[in-house]
Amino acid sequence: MSGSIKVAKELLRLAKDLAAVEWLEPVDGRKSFHDKAYVDVDKFGHETLYSYGAPVMRKDSDGSYVFYSGPNHLSATTLRHIKAWTGMNKAQVMELPFEFYYEYERRGGTEMPEDN
Repeated sequence: MSGSIKVAKELLRLAKDLAAVEWLEPVDGRKSFHDKAYVDVDKFGHETLYSYGAPVMRKDSDGSYVFYSGPNHLSATTLRHIKAWTGMNKAQVMELPFEFYYEYERRGGTEMPEDN
């Protein structure tokens, strides 16, 4: 294992101590996700699901979801992470509004602007 991967894994383990991080557990009978899926809450109360350290989807303060990954980036494991967090299946996820995560970050974490 390379040094940067070891550091990243250690940082994820340390993040468990943060109150705003929720580590997900499988809903399909498997033992655990081995620290590969978690939800982080930002200063606005928006929750972001991370799968393998990458942002996958966000739940806004009004309860609506935004999908960050496209259909070509939705692995079976990431879909299991989504199902554990939201209960949604792939068809339901594909119906969600899509946004690039960097656009959310660029806006400073505010919700998507309304369409005019």
